[in-house]
Amino acid sequence: MLRLATPWALVLLLLLPATAALGYARLQRLPGRRGPIALAMRLAVVALLVGALAGPQWRLLERRVSVVFLVDASASVGRAGQRSGMDWAARAVPASGPLDHAGLVLFGAGPRLAVPLAHYKTLPDPAGDPAGATNIGAALGLGLSMLPPGVASRLVLLSDGQDTTNGESGVTSAEALALARGVPIDVMAIAPPRRQDVAVRALDVPRAARTGDHVPVRITLHSTYATNALLTLWTDGQAAQQAIALPAGDTPLRTDQLFTTAGLHTFRVQVDAPGDTVPQNNALEGATVVAPPGRVLLAVSDPAAATALATTLARAHLTVIPILAASLPASAAAYRGYDDVVLDDVPATTLSRVQERALRDAVLGDGLGLVAVGGAHSFGEGGYAHTPLEDALPVNSVSTPRHVTQPLALMLVIDKSGSMADDVDAVAKIDMVKVAANSALDKLADGDAVGVLAFDDTNHWIVPFHILQGAADKANIRRQISGLSADGDTYIYPALQAAEHAVLTVPTIYRHVVLLTDGQGEDAGFDRLIRRLHREHITLSTIGVGQDVVQDELRHWAKLGGGIFHYVSDPHDIPRIIVNEARYGTAGSSEVRGHIKLGVGAASPLLSALAGDDLGPLSIDAYDSTLPKATAQVAVQSGSGDPILSSWQYGLGRAVAWTSDAGTKWARRWSPNHLPEFWVDLVRWSMRGYNPGSRVPTLQVQDGGLQIATALLGAGGSFDDTASPRVRLVRPDGTAQLVPLALSGPGLYTASMAQSGPGIYTARFVRNDVGTPAPADVTALAVPYPAEYADEGMNTAFLTQLAATTGGRVLPRPADAFAHMGLPSTVTWLPLWPLLLALALLLFPIEVGLRLLLPPEPMYRQRM
Repeated sequence: MLRLATPWALVLLLLLPATAALGYARLQRLPGRRGPIALAMRLAVVALLVGALAGPQWRLLERRVSVVFLVDASASVGRAGQRSGMDWAARAVPASGPLDHAGLVLFGAGPRLAVPLAHYKTLPDPAGDPAGATNIGAALGLGLSMLPPGVASRLVLLSDGQDTTNGESGVTSAEALALARGVPIDVMAIAPPRRQDVAVRALDVPRAARTGDHVPVRITLHSTYATNALLTLWTDGQAAQQAIALPAGDTPLRTDQLFTTAGLHTFRVQVDAPGDTVPQNNALEGATVVAPPGRVLLAVSDPAAATALATTLARAHLTVIPILAASLPASAAAYRGYDDVVLDDVPATTLSRVQERALRDAVLGDGLGLVAVGGAHSFGEGGYAHTPLEDALPVNSVSTPRHVTQPLALMLVIDKSGSMADDVDAVAKIDMVKVAANSALDKLADGDAVGVLAFDDTNHWIVPFHILQGAADKANIRRQISGLSADGDTYIYPALQAAEHAVLTVPTIYRHVVLLTDGQGEDAGFDRLIRRLHREHITLSTIGVGQDVVQDELRHWAKLGGGIFHYVSDPHDIPRIIVNEARYGTAGSSEVRGHIKLGVGAASPLLSALAGDDLGPLSIDAYDSTLPKATAQVAVQSGSGDPILSSWQYGLGRAVAWTSDAGTKWARRWSPNHLPEFWVDLVRWSMRGYNPGSRVPTLQVQDGGLQIATALLGAGGSFDDTASPRVRLVRPDGTAQLVPLALSGPGLYTASMAQSGPGIYTARFVRNDVGTPAPADVTALAVPYPAEYADEGMNTAFLTQLAATTGGRVLPRPADAFAHMGLPSTVTWLPLWPLLLALALLLFPIEVGLRLLLPPEPMYRQRM
């Protein structure tokens, strides 16, 4: 196939007629046939010159290949591995053809052109000392840049496959470039040398912990031979030594460290053994930033009920804030100053819907921890079912339905004093009571008895106590309730007496009185009256509404009466509470009683305080019946399989449910006095993790250097692009450096620094304002020894994948490096212009000689 490099030059052939015309007049004077011959030769010379200018080329197909050998010369393969790779490449070169070319790249942390690309029959030997790290991506990049375009080529990688420079992105980009150019990457694995080596393979410590935490220190030692070794662990500079026997392989070790002070705490572990030939991997360092104690909000209904639990948590270096459950925050944002909430036998009816949603949302969206402890007023007994509070817990509350053989007698005793006319969100409290009373009717059946007794300074029978008789009766009751109005003072005792006399007229054991008031009770013999109600099988629940309610008094009455106390901070919850109280008499108890032996369900960190997986003699006397949710982990269960201790992840937070009590009655063997570590583990496991936020910068290793960064927000939550943050960086050798951070994105400030070797780097902001930063306002990064000394063996999977992705092979023999199989033939264009120019140069002197140098016609012709 012929092609022209500059075909436009053929236009000059149009000069041939002009050349012939100009030369004909002179050449025709030549004797004989010289003239036409000379003219023809002159035109041929011009045509050949024009053809040479057109650059004709002839297409040739050649079998040739250019091969670049990439030989690993890093410390992980050592001198022996480098020599093995060099020898393999040297054995491959004699198999190259006369047109083939070879080149050599040696690489460690960076690549080095050792042998330029050329034709060799004997490869030069440029081997040197092994280099530190392994950067395969950079070696592939240099090898690709050496290959000439248009020539069939391949790279041959001879390595252990361990890229130790965090250069995965570099390998990926070089891989993509090789694929785009159609250059296969063949591989040959180089086995690292077998050495006697004892190494600290890992030192794992949490980057952050809380004051009082038992910080786990996990150490992994690795040995290639069985030996005795000396292990030294430094904690904040204090050394502890231990003689250990190491078998060949990995040896995991663990110890716990208790820190009672906030701030940075450092670790260093070192192993020394006879016969160890690689000292570079004998030590590792780690650091933990210990934050201030966790803040725990301990919510109770009875102020004296949680004393033991509060004391136990405080002794574990937790900051405990006791609070009445009715005073829990009503917004999720208000929980951000706390790390965990413990509900100790708190009925859901004590909380408003707003409070329940706030607690649920704080767990779900902000990572707040939640521990719900059971008891006589919790879970099913406390109205948890179908509430936002139950949403956050790992169990659903259930109760055993009562087989109704006798009717329910429900008496609503409602305060209608003048204060009940007060509005809340444009709705009067007395109107909410009307809605609630009507809703309670829906829970009652024919044959049940109901009455509504309102009181101020006297009693008012709104609905006289009677047996329900069908839908018409209920409709009539609703009409009577709708006429309820608020005025007068508050006198409670006479109303309770009237309720007692009324409910006793129904021959049933299910008699329930609900007292709702927003005021204070007068001085009277309430205790004596309520104890009498209890003896007469009349239960009493109390609902307190408003700021004037004496909660302790109403709580005391409900406890004496065997019912539940509800404090209503939001009067909109009155309907829900009264409806729940209607259910109170129509459902059985959710309590399960007896001598209940316990067993371990799933392995859980919540049981770390207990020895082994057998709970042994531990048992309880009662618990609340619940059902575990689908993703809950049940750590402790009853003999019948009911969950006793459950946990789960709920959004960003963790929640725990203990369905027995805190050891006051039901679980005396599990009381905080007997098993303090158990209760501490529940709280610490569920607590939100420590997050210093923008108070500290971040440190990470990136592309072999240190990257310092921070994200800053302004007061309104928008990105702050006007700050000038500075960081004090302390290197492992103790030298400090002040580093300004530059704006690199919206609110993002960064700086890149060079590493100065393995060890612990710390960074904290340099503040311009008065005062010193808190001890925990520091970040730490432990940089290990170079990965070249980790003795990870060969990464054949990486090499095989690299070859498969680019169409390469795992080469079985050195000679296969120059095999043409699978490679396209090289197209070569042979230039023909030199031949045309040579012909033109040959004809030109002949034409000149024909015109000027030949003798004239023979003499005999002249004489004729």
